[in-house]
Amino acid sequence: MPSVTKATGDDLIGCCASRIIDMATEIERTHAMGVLHGEHDEPWTLGFHQVVANIYLQTIPAGYAKGIAESFQQCATLMVSTNYPADATGDWLIVQAYAASAAEAICGHLHLSLEEVEAASGRRLEPTVPGIFPYAEIAPLVSPVGVGRLLRASQIVQTFCNGIQTVARPSEADIELLRMLAARISIVDIATARGCSPSTVHRRLNQTYDRLGVRDAREAILVGGRDGWIQVDDLRGPERN
Repeated sequence: MPSVTKATGDDLIGCCASRIIDMATEIERTHAMGVLHGEHDEPWTLGFHQVVANIYLQTIPAGYAKGIAESFQQCATLMVSTNYPADATGDWLIVQAYAASAAEAICGHLHLSLEEVEAASGRRLEPTVPGIFPYAEIAPLVSPVGVGRLLRASQIVQTFCNGIQTVARPSEADIELLRMLAARISIVDIATARGCSPSTVHRRLNQTYDRLGVRDAREAILVGGRDGWIQVDDLRGPERN
């Protein structure tokens, strides 16, 4: 494998973490739409990825999948030798395991060896995935606990690699929920507008609070105002629900 500078290594790891964030966010969104969840609490293991690879390799081009494997394998290798904060050990190991497992599972389905992948060009991994990615087939395999843990770990790794001290920006769907609360729209009315139950809205909000490291909607809205993804005009404060 060609040598990789510290800056380039952090950039590649951060890019892989970004892709995992996109995946986990879409799975959470699919769960919120009513798709039943599964039992996998650790969606970064090889066993999980062997099942998942069989699903998405039926819909995405083999060349794209090979590029994913190359980048994830390089990412996993770099993460072994990269220094990281001691308090992020668990998160780092989760992302490292995800990258290594995804690469190995894809290689297995494409009948490639890890050596062949390591010898490849190491194409940079784009932070987005194709729109045809089969989230509705993958979401039923993983538990909310598992995907939430994966999302938090990826956000922490991405933050470390980017040198960002602010919290990771939530998804647009989560920001919209917080904006509605900031505009004093009740949970019941939000649920009605979104065609789901109030308990589903509460669950989605609680997941967002956990990712932001806040206790409630008021604190989440303040963070949003501070970091710029909720406008000052929105900050009327949530209703009591």
